[in-house]
Amino acid sequence: MMGVLTCGCLNVSVHYKGSVWKEKSLSSSHIFPEDTVDPLMNQPLYEIELDVAGIVVEHKVLVLTRTLGDWAVHTCSNCSTHVYVVHRVKEQSRVFVTSQLQTGGDGLRTSDGYSLVFKIVLKGDLETAELDGFRRKRVSSMTFGKEDHAFNKIHSQMKDFLNHEQVSMEERVRRYEDDQRSAFAELQERAHRDRSLLFAAISHATERTNSSLEHPSPPVTSSITSSVLLRSSPTKKQVTLVAAPQHSSPVLLSESPLEPPMEASAEDNRNVTV
Repeated sequence: MMGVLTCGCLNVSVHYKGSVWKEKSLSSSHIFPEDTVDPLMNQPLYEIELDVAGIVVEHKVLVLTRTLGDWAVHTCSNCSTHVYVVHRVKEQSRVFVTSQLQTGGDGLRTSDGYSLVFKIVLKGDLETAELDGFRRKRVSSMTFGKEDHAFNKIHSQMKDFLNHEQVSMEERVRRYEDDQRSAFAELQERAHRDRSLLFAAISHATERTNSSLEHPSPPVTSSITSSVLLRSSPTKKQVTLVAAPQHSSPVLLSESPLEPPMEASAEDNRNVTV
């Protein structure tokens, strides 16, 4: 089993292996005088075995080290966390961690104070940070310029980060422009094609309209006539109907009374031979 323990700001990460830790306190080691006063003397410590990655420190200038006999206590000044204790002679072959450490630290990386530039959680406000120029001059004068190296390193780290991000941003913009130009070229080609198709459709419709005007189709008629005897009145009439074009009703052209049959006269009857 492997894991990572971190301080409260992710400045110090301790990579360990194994799951069984031995609890121990510095006061029980009997290597310090009884009157030794230190916050860690009565706190539980856990002896761990370091993984290959070991102990990783983002900003060493923020780690304070003090000596207690044969032990070196390392504290992160940014989050005021007692991180780990190592033997001054055996060094990292014998390491103890405090109960103040956190597991993983993923939650800290999503917090508002986490710095993408410096990879740690920064606390404080801008008004306090504006005094940095005065503090820097004071620290430099007190340490004879030794801290200037740390300030310069932080400044270089920020510049390198911003330069890298600028190159990445420009590359993303270039890819986005290429994608957008390619999409627009496809849209432009489709628009020209659709315009040609619409022009062709309009031209075809116009040709069909002109052709129908120049060569109209003859009407469909029929010369069939029908005679219908109407018996609605004693006077018989002959009605002549002319078949109209399809889907039309017959048209009444004329009507005339029917002559009743003539009766034979007596003179005609006498001429009939039986």
